[in-house]
Amino acid sequence: MKHIAPTSITLLFASALLVSIVSPAMGAGLLPRSKTPDFSLQESPRVQEASSDTVPGAGGYRLSFDALDIAVTDHKMTPGPIPPGCAPPVRRYDFAPSEVIAYQWTAASGARAGDLVRWDWIRPDGIPFRSDQLTFSVSGDVCFSAGLFILGQSPATMPGAWKVNVFYNGTRVLIENFTIGENGPRLCGGALEGFFEGAVRLGTSVAVATCFGTQTLDAAAVSRIADDLIIAARGLEQGSPCIPFDASRLADLRGRLSGMTGEAAARELNQIIQGVTQAVRRAGFRSELVGPGGFEGMARAAVGIGMTIGNAACFPCEVPVPEPAVPGINSALSDAEAALRLYASCIPGFDFTMFVNRRVGAPATAQQTVADLHALSAALVSAICHSDCCFTCPGGPPVGAVQGTVRNATNNQPIQGASVSVSGLSLTTTSGADGAYSFGEVPAGQQTLNASAVGFIPGQVTVTVTDNQTVTKDILLLPVPITGMVQGTVRNASDNQPISGATIAVVNSSLSTSSGSGGAYTLINVPVGQRNLNASAPGFMSSQIMTTVLANQAVTVDFLLSPVQTGTVQGTVRNASNGQPITGATVSLAGTGLSTASGADGVYTLSNAPVGQQTLNASASGFIPTQVTITVSAGQTVTQNISLSPILAGGEVRITLNWTKDSNGGPDDLDMHLGGPNPDGFSCFEVSFLNLGSLTSPPFAMLEVDNIEINGHPPTETIRIARRTPGIYRFFVDNFGAERLDGISRSVATVQVFGDSGLLFSATAPAGSGFIWNVFTLNGETGVITPVNQYSFLPPPLEPCH
Repeated sequence: MKHIAPTSITLLFASALLVSIVSPAMGAGLLPRSKTPDFSLQESPRVQEASSDTVPGAGGYRLSFDALDIAVTDHKMTPGPIPPGCAPPVRRYDFAPSEVIAYQWTAASGARAGDLVRWDWIRPDGIPFRSDQLTFSVSGDVCFSAGLFILGQSPATMPGAWKVNVFYNGTRVLIENFTIGENGPRLCGGALEGFFEGAVRLGTSVAVATCFGTQTLDAAAVSRIADDLIIAARGLEQGSPCIPFDASRLADLRGRLSGMTGEAAARELNQIIQGVTQAVRRAGFRSELVGPGGFEGMARAAVGIGMTIGNAACFPCEVPVPEPAVPGINSALSDAEAALRLYASCIPGFDFTMFVNRRVGAPATAQQTVADLHALSAALVSAICHSDCCFTCPGGPPVGAVQGTVRNATNNQPIQGASVSVSGLSLTTTSGADGAYSFGEVPAGQQTLNASAVGFIPGQVTVTVTDNQTVTKDILLLPVPITGMVQGTVRNASDNQPISGATIAVVNSSLSTSSGSGGAYTLINVPVGQRNLNASAPGFMSSQIMTTVLANQAVTVDFLLSPVQTGTVQGTVRNASNGQPITGATVSLAGTGLSTASGADGVYTLSNAPVGQQTLNASASGFIPTQVTITVSAGQTVTQNISLSPILAGGEVRITLNWTKDSNGGPDDLDMHLGGPNPDGFSCFEVSFLNLGSLTSPPFAMLEVDNIEINGHPPTETIRIARRTPGIYRFFVDNFGAERLDGISRSVATVQVFGDSGLLFSATAPAGSGFIWNVFTLNGETGVITPVNQYSFLPPPLEPCH
């Protein structure tokens, strides 16, 4: 830090005061001053220079210019001259025609006597107005200013957005934007109406997304939120002269809604709302009719009303908003009303009793609640549109500075000569010997910085720029890796024939390739060092080989893949409600890529199924998907019949039984038995082929499909429970033919239970002997299924059941 003797400070402040008012004839008085020849000399400004032994704004705004060996530590437009001690003056960027002078004030460190500062003042029409210069008489830490006369001079007759460019020794270091008069950015009538409607739609969107929680947004919600975001973007852009709003954020989110959870969408929408709210606050809206917080209150009320509309729309139209949700909606409306009261002077025709006279909760339906809230919003839109209220805001967008260091990500060393730019802006710089870079005049808000350097992979970081402040953001770049090449062939280990279409990949990386028709492959850009390679192909067992990759060299690695032992899976897919075959059902083996469709007779076949335990999946339109665990043996065929349950109503349960007959046709007839509580509260029932039951009267359970009663005698049965009764249901399977003691086990019988939420339970007959397979119990009150999975020779007792 450079220090200046106190006597120099005193004399310099005295000099500054002596020349603070300059007439056209005097020029700059005691301070050297000249003008740019291309600019006409209009009203003379105040030009001031002062010195201090401290750096104003140190630790806050600081913008370095390596080529100039100075640092701008603070700057602003202000209505007052340099205060004593170089203290930062009051900041203001809008000036009335009655103002005397608009000053541009700057503080800097590292100045040298003889350095030249120039101010170029630009009119609202873009035409240069005048140029003023100051040559420093001191060195060190200084503050200086130049002022534009307004009152009684021509700038008072040129209202609008002005600009002043500040040059230091010929290099532009600052751009200050300011307004004179009432013709700066203004929002009135239609623009205010559009902004309000846009904020309402943002609130509606976040509420609709919140309804889904951790569930994925359905198509209707995606469509509604997308439509709301289109209107929100169009409305919020009405405030763009005062509120920097990036509409592409909404467009980007709109394109990603499908597949998002409600929670994720709501989180992004809330971030957007927060950004808009902060931008409104920074804009500093002013109006003759309302106080400083009036516009912000209107914006907060719009979002709140939108959220209440979206919340109410979460519930079915024909029923009231549930009681637990009513207080939240009422509270949000109260908050919106309180915020809108700050805006009341701008909407004198609006009836605030509409916040009270609305129907929320019983006996009103959710549809009536939504209608009342839409009416409230519509009334506000009309009141805002017909209001004479207008708002002004600062003419120049908020800007800040960004600085940092570009470093090697592997050793943290600085990178000299890296190119750094701001996405979407014509701002580019190069890092110095210490890796440092800096930008001034970066628009406030979220910005993306791009960095690149020879020998490094380009990098990108995001930074949030704050108005009139400096943010530090370092950038790490990864060196371009040193690589080599791996090549070879993939062959069948059983006959040495080449395998085409095999996948060869570097383990734990994204590098992969495929073998050609001769089994040959080549992997390029493989990082040097020990690398594990994996080769795989359909119908073959995968293989891994470790090799050492050398820089700029090729290493050969050949693979021999052994064929996978396989078997065949076949069976029939049937409708569990009537035993009829299902055409076009999709049957697949999980994790293998094997898939097929059932034919007109419901039959399916999957060849080349890998041996071992596999999961068989089956699905069809209008049916509940299911899965069964099977065991595939090499060179053999396993039969697995499948029953698909049609989609069930709430509370319904369907139980299916499938099995496979042996070469002797046994077991020929397995029978389902279900016992459970009658609705009378004391007696028990049993549903089987002896008592089919009923779905419309007690016991509200029925044998839907009986193996013996179906054409073609398919090995399948089904029982459906239409309505559960509190108590204990017991389910078992009886080998009616009794051909063998272990007949049920040998049949690989499967029992599955479906509910309105999908597959609830699945069991395969265990090894063992017995004519009775006691499978599970079901709690009629809770719906909990408890496995039993035991054999016996006598049926289990079905009582007590209550």
